[in-house]
Amino acid sequence: ERYYVESDKKEIKNDEKSSTVPKGYKFNRIGQANLDINKSGALYVSSGKADVTRYMRALGPTPIGKLMGQYGTTIQHITVKEDLKKASTNEMMKTTSELLLSNPKLRNEINNSIFAGSVGIEINEASLKEAINNPKSKNAAKIAYATSAILADPNYVNEAKQVYSFYRDKGYDAIPDLNDILTGTSETATIVINPSKLEV
Repeated sequence: ERYYVESDKKEIKNDEKSSTVPKGYKFNRIGQANLDINKSGALYVSSGKADVTRYMRALGPTPIGKLMGQYGTTIQHITVKEDLKKASTNEMMKTTSELLLSNPKLRNEINNSIFAGSVGIEINEASLKEAINNPKSKNAAKIAYATSAILADPNYVNEAKQVYSFYRDKGYDAIPDLNDILTGTSETATIVINPSKLEV
């Protein structure tokens, strides 16, 4: 309760494709003492007490985190300076498959990653077309999960940049972190792909 900040603003649903995170909305993040945007140009954030608690336990200065040298030292309170347009989960389920269908090189990188293998799917033209036609299917979820999972992996910075560029071109400032949402780790996990609209 001491560490998180609750936003007095609410995310506004626009339609099935997007929502608006309004100016003044408050996010929380476990990170460093500055706004530590990752190498692919994005920032992972969440909101609400439950998710801050989960991330504090997972990413904070726990004994295991210290032992491995990978832990956050600071709870950042992040304010939205300008409205953020955020893609919906359903929109990402569909458009992720559209992206991979149009970008064979990116598709092969994800298909050959451990993440695609971990959910037992081969990402090919047939599975992508099926996911586009039925974006709420298990296949669509697996494809979206595998793609989202590479975004946080420092070995896939170039691939992450391609995904973020795709969504920026569609006019989005943020996307849901499907890796954490689909695994039940978080309900509010968000990747802000235009972090210039934030202040810590």
